[in-house]
Amino acid sequence: MTNKKEITKIKLLEAMKNSYGNITVISQRLDTARSYVYELIKKYKLESAIDDEREKIIDLAENKLINKVNDGEPSMIGLVLKTLGKRRGYVERTEIEKIGEDKIIVTLGS
Repeated sequence: MTNKKEITKIKLLEAMKNSYGNITVISQRLDTARSYVYELIKKYKLESAIDDEREKIIDLAENKLINKVNDGEPSMIGLVLKTLGKRRGYVERTEIEKIGEDKIIVTLGS
């Protein structure tokens, strides 16, 4: 494993590229322990860089989902409607939301 002193911020950033925020991948690229990668992220204040990497995998999944919706995949269409379409009434359960002392919103689903 690499000596802790040898891993610079630049090396860490390079190892983080296209890792999707996976600490195991980053530690393998740096030939060091996962725990040390966490220490380095904190030391160099790179939490937002890890978050950005993790957002990439969500974007990738969303693109795959969009492709499945475009292909007419019924289960994927249902998933989109139940999540993103919730505000339009595509819900499966009743939700009660209290706003202030006097106002309650009830959403009924199928």
